[in-house]
Amino acid sequence: MPVVDIDTDELRGLTGRTDTTDEEFKEDLFGLGLEFEGETDDGLLQFEFAPDRLDRLSVEGVARSLRYHYGDDRGVYVPDTNDPEWTIEVDESVPEERPYVTGAIVRGVDFDEGALDSLIQLQEKLHATMGRGRAKGAIGIHDLAMVKGAALQEGAEPSVTYRGVDPDGVSFVPLDSNDELTPAEVLDEHDTGQTYADLVSDLDRYPAIYDELGLFSFPPVINGKRTEVTTGSRELLVELTGTDQWTIDKMCAIVCYALSARGATIEEVEIEYADGATHPDEFGAELVRPNLDTTEKSVTHDRIETLLGIGFEPEEVVDCFERAGLDASYTLGEEVTYEVMIPPYRVDVLHPLDLVDDVGRAYGFDELEPRYPDVGTVGGRHERSRLEDAV
Repeated sequence: MPVVDIDTDELRGLTGRTDTTDEEFKEDLFGLGLEFEGETDDGLLQFEFAPDRLDRLSVEGVARSLRYHYGDDRGVYVPDTNDPEWTIEVDESVPEERPYVTGAIVRGVDFDEGALDSLIQLQEKLHATMGRGRAKGAIGIHDLAMVKGAALQEGAEPSVTYRGVDPDGVSFVPLDSNDELTPAEVLDEHDTGQTYADLVSDLDRYPAIYDELGLFSFPPVINGKRTEVTTGSRELLVELTGTDQWTIDKMCAIVCYALSARGATIEEVEIEYADGATHPDEFGAELVRPNLDTTEKSVTHDRIETLLGIGFEPEEVVDCFERAGLDASYTLGEEVTYEVMIPPYRVDVLHPLDLVDDVGRAYGFDELEPRYPDVGTVGGRHERSRLEDAV
């Protein structure tokens, strides 16, 4: 189960609940499904939660959930984005084992140590969960002031290039090092390189991201020292590479929401897959990212009442959806059906049952009254399940 470390002073600032005690936060978070696990040596509170709510891997995501819980926010929020100025070019030399890329530009960042630590925690916990140990998706975050975008032509927007490189063909200074190393040397000599060597060591060409000055990111292994993010960074390049476009797009959305919660502005980037490069067929060879599109799912009123065991007026259900951070409308017919809008950071809403769970949590599971079933029976395995097990 994922565990997130929370600085409660940060939580007070992000929720606006300056007078809420740690104990009150523990109780409120328990109602949202986050269980208190203890404290770190630095005094941060640790909370364990269901692995499907990856938007809660940072203090910003937890604060967002609490603001909905308190009724301070309602409905779907999607950050505004500025039009793209930067392009990520995908060269046909990119290894086919890791062909996809996404990203965003983030401006107006105001980092202190707490905000920077939270971003690093979110990055690493997304790597460990949705990114499958960086194998499926990896995040690189760079100080944009240190990235020199190559202009494709005079007057054109700046760009960086995602390409494949020879393991010994180029050198750069990786994070936590002062020495120039080739990608192959990083895997042999650098602690982080040794940790993630198995993700790329069998490839003929290694994935790399270049600007006009050379290689500055060696995904999914390590970033270059030149573009390291510090508390003095004010503008960021966020890039993600991986084996599945949907996965890295969702990881990117979660990062963008966290930075937006700190007051930053999100700017789109253009992704251009070159002729011969693998690109996601369902999206095409030219993308605009980050993908902050909402999605929709439907659920019937009868299913909500049956599963939760209580009666609702349709307006009450809509109210619960809005207090869960969703938007909903309903249509009347033979049965009431809700069309529910889901924000891009909610990667867990895959089925109508997930919508019912949100209604139950917004209503308050502790408000449900237990009752005896109408028929008293002794539980047992159905004959069908016995046959399935045997097969």
